[in-house]
Amino acid sequence: MGQYQHYLQSPFCRLGLGVAFAMGVFGLFPVLAQATQCKGSLGAIAIGDLEVPSGATCILRQTTVRGDVVVQPRGTLIANGAVIQGNIWAKQALSLNLNAATQVAGIIERPLPQRSLFQR
Repeated sequence: MGQYQHYLQSPFCRLGLGVAFAMGVFGLFPVLAQATQCKGSLGAIAIGDLEVPSGATCILRQTTVRGDVVVQPRGTLIANGAVIQGNIWAKQALSLNLNAATQVAGIIERPLPQRSLFQR
C-alpha cells in the first residue's frame, strides 16, 4: 500500500490551525474600541468614536473624530471647527450646535423639537 497522509496531518495545515488557535487564545483579532466619553472640552486632537453622556456638555474645538458621535438623551454637543468623519446621532439630545467651520462626512440626526406640555 502507498503512503497516505490525511490533509489535517500536513505541515501547512498544522501551521494554519496553530496560528488560528493562537489568535483566538491570545486575542489577536481586532478588538472593538470603546468610545471616548466627553464631559467637557476637547482640543485639536484626533480620536475614534465619541460619546456625550446623558446630561453632559461636550465642546469640540478643532477636534477630529474618526468615527461616529453619539449624544445620549439630554446631552449637548457644541462643535467649533471640528471634523466628524462619521455620523452624528443626537435624536434625544438637549442641544446640537455645529458651527459653519465644522465638517460632517455622514448623517446628522438632529434633536426632535421640544414640545410644551401646554400645546394642544
